Amino acid sequence: MKYALDALPSIYGTDTLAISFFFHGRGHELQRTPVGLFRSLLHQLLKRVPGAVPDLINHFEGKQTTEGEFGEKWQWHLQPLQALLKSSLPRILKRFPVMLFIDALDECGEQPAVELIGHLKHLLSSLPPTDSRFGIFFSCRHYPILELDGGLTILLDTENNTDITTYVQDRFSTDPDHYIESLISGRAQGVFMWAHLVVERVLRMKRRKEPRVEIEAAITQTPQNLDDLYHGLIQGVENRSVTLKLMQWICFSTRPLTASELRWAMAVDPNQTYKSLDECQGSKDFINDDDIDTRVMVLSCGLAEIVPSNNARIVQFIHQSVKDFFVERGLMALDNSTKEANLVVPVAHCRLSRTCIHYFRMAAHSHSQPFSQSDTFKFPFVRYAMKSLMSHIVLGKVAETSPRGLLDLLGWPRDSLIELWVHTYQQMEPVTADCPRSGTKLIHVISRYGLTKLASCLLQDSGEIGALNVQDSWGRTPLSWAAENGSEAVVKMLLDTGKGDVDSRDKNGRSPLSLAAKSGHEAIVRLLVDTGKADMAAEDLLDFIIQSSTPSSRVKWIISSRNWPDIEDKLDSAKQKVRLPLELNKDSISKAVDTYISYKVDRLACHKKYDKETRDAVENYLTSNADGTFLWVALVCQELADPKVRKRHTLNTLKSFPPGLDSLYDRMIAHIGDSKDAGLCKEVLAIASVVYRPITLEELQVFVKSLEEDNYNDLPQISSRAWNKTGMHACRRFRAIIIR
Repeated sequence: MKYALDALPSIYGTDTLAISFFFHGRGHELQRTPVGLFRSLLHQLLKRVPGAVPDLINHFEGKQTTEGEFGEKWQWHLQPLQALLKSSLPRILKRFPVMLFIDALDECGEQPAVELIGHLKHLLSSLPPTDSRFGIFFSCRHYPILELDGGLTILLDTENNTDITTYVQDRFSTDPDHYIESLISGRAQGVFMWAHLVVERVLRMKRRKEPRVEIEAAITQTPQNLDDLYHGLIQGVENRSVTLKLMQWICFSTRPLTASELRWAMAVDPNQTYKSLDECQGSKDFINDDDIDTRVMVLSCGLAEIVPSNNARIVQFIHQSVKDFFVERGLMALDNSTKEANLVVPVAHCRLSRTCIHYFRMAAHSHSQPFSQSDTFKFPFVRYAMKSLMSHIVLGKVAETSPRGLLDLLGWPRDSLIELWVHTYQQMEPVTADCPRSGTKLIHVISRYGLTKLASCLLQDSGEIGALNVQDSWGRTPLSWAAENGSEAVVKMLLDTGKGDVDSRDKNGRSPLSLAAKSGHEAIVRLLVDTGKADMAAEDLLDFIIQSSTPSSRVKWIISSRNWPDIEDKLDSAKQKVRLPLELNKDSISKAVDTYISYKVDRLACHKKYDKETRDAVENYLTSNADGTFLWVALVCQELADPKVRKRHTLNTLKSFPPGLDSLYDRMIAHIGDSKDAGLCKEVLAIASVVYRPITLEELQVFVKSLEEDNYNDLPQISSRAWNKTGMHACRRFRAIIIR
């Protein structure tokens, strides 16, 4: 791929714009995810053609203004990045041909690779016709299987035999052996890694002066399938438990470990055999700096190496296929205690999480002051342990067999270790999204990460139940964190205690329901709504509707609003929508109102025992004066249903209702004057018109200054009278007082 990228100018011309991304499955998260790909591509375009991506700048500045600092308050997500690239490409293609190079696509994972190909195919098909060219070159192993329409495919393992022969000859250049060289090249079958491993083995045998017949046998007996080759190598390993630990760290560390970090990761026993860092450093498991390269090579049977990277040296597998082998087969072959293949990965994460926690505890015990950036020299593993321990706990939770033991390791029931972890995080990684907030307690952490087994243990303690409403520095409660992050089981546990504040607000005014809705967690929204204690702002409801409006969703929304311009911009981003402007569908609305009138009149006729003449007269009057307005019909029918309106007075009462809602409202409000509590009724209505949310009777009592204390019991009747006299319970212009 690098050769193709370098050769691009001579083939397509110097005006062709080349953008590229090389996936690295053993690298940082941004090096192995589609988010990293699109961030990199947009950065390259912004650097090369600044004026062509104004939407990117506007989006970034808008988020900075509305949500705060990037990295602390918000992160880039895949869909907006894809949309920004899609919107910028047509503008760029008017000026330059563009060639996109993506290397090692398989290293981002099977499902992301399949989805990425689907997105790129859609991107190509959506571009407008242009004289400029847009091409995509990508490399990928045979697995995952990708569905491609058109284009050209080059199978390197059928085209690189000459290159393998050249490589083998070069490695034997100081001691040529044409037969051995030919034997290796022929059996490689186009797989460079096989040739490399066999060449290394043969060269070692030659240095040891082993007989030629044994060298030839070693070549011919080496399995030609890479997985079988790797499996054969680890069968002869001497210290299987140490090799297993090394392989687990290289496979599942959240980023490649440096040599200094690896020494401590290997020395700290998750079972707490050693009680201090000094004991670890003096143990047989601690690898001296001078020996680290050799130990890694020996323990991994040559399948891992330490290589330079930036300002450090990191440990990694010699090839992505080695990691695939250990994850799918090799770790289970090394660990006889794990019988179920689906538990291999979570069991490893359980072990790594305990190593991180134990190291952090021992480092804290030997350090009298809170950790800072400068302490990483003395405690090389503290940054990794601090930042990654929660990731390992989460990824290992399926295999967690001792949640109480893990709580003990985390220092429970005291929060001192968690408080130190929070402080260390804020010192070393203050702007990352995962950085916990000041005031974070263990129950916040468990709720945020959806650790159901730990939550179950914790909530058996009455002291923890009493702390469910404790807020961190963002004003978030455990329920807030669980709701935002989609931890449905934990949300249910917290609600089942009956002690948490369902409608608590953080410093931005967000409730657990608002946070769940904004994040699109439908099941949690239902749980919170079902409590009857949660309130949601219209803006958050719109966010939730947009999130849940997908082709696969079983929930369909019907939205009506007189303030359509205020919500139209938001709803425009919904993927599945049909707009029905009522002003353009008056006939349909009129028919619907007529149907509603027939229904309401039938109900009235049944209840009031109307004869046919009265029934038809009521229906005709309503039909003639409704003007396509459901609410007017509802208010008039409500008045006619009043027991005080006798059947013989029906037509006179009916004709007293003026057409039009405003006139009807004026008439209803005028009726308040007939009441002995007219002043109180007006005061209640005024309060209901301006409060920001529904209020309880207890709260209403505070607002109604003219109410005598001994008349408090009359408040429900007074409120109901004001409501019925004006019909405001049916009118959404006013806010309701909810009597609980």
